[in-house]
Amino acid sequence: MWGGATADFPYPVAPIVRHHHEVWDGSGYPDALSGENIPLGARILAVVDCFDAVTSDRPYRRALGKDQASDILLTRRGTMYDRAWSTRSSS
Repeated sequence: MWGGATADFPYPVAPIVRHHHEVWDGSGYPDALSGENIPLGARILAVVDCFDAVTSDRPYRRALGKDQASDILLTRRGTMYDRAWSTRSSS
């Protein structure tokens, strides 16, 4: 696929990548998984992906600050994201 390059990981990566757009309440894609049926790595990646997206400049908007990004994650906790992985850090 990418010129024959491979990387060895100590765990399966494909399910993480495939399912990181699944949503805690089951309204995501590609398989409409919900809750703990979403692989743990995919749940973590979903939060990281959102944080990166909103704290990065985009052609249509400036990057948000870390506090604003944290507020977005907290607002979506329990509906889009696992409650356990989207809490405000004390740092």
